[in-house]
Amino acid sequence: MSNSSDSNHTLTPEEKWEKATIANNFIFYKVMRHNPDVCKELLEILLEMEIDHIEMRGEETVEIDFGSKGIRLDVYAKNATQAFNLEMQARNTRNSKIHM
Repeated sequence: MSNSSDSNHTLTPEEKWEKATIANNFIFYKVMRHNPDVCKELLEILLEMEIDHIEMRGEETVEIDFGSKGIRLDVYAKNATQAFNLEMQARNTRNSKIHM
């Protein structure tokens, strides 16, 4: 018989840190932002293309037009001809695809 109090246990900050993975937005941002070589390799694998170099910027907000809210970019990277917005989506979606 399982102990129902286990499911009601509130995790301490230390326990949350121990359970965190790359799917955690904070960790994803830190890994990708501070390790451009890892970011570059991930893009090359996912996009099946070579990227000659990558320039990382911090978290950025892009405003679409005067009356709209901006779009927040978790990790914005670009090479000579293209720009990439990397975001971690922790939800499992049936039709998940790489958005280009």
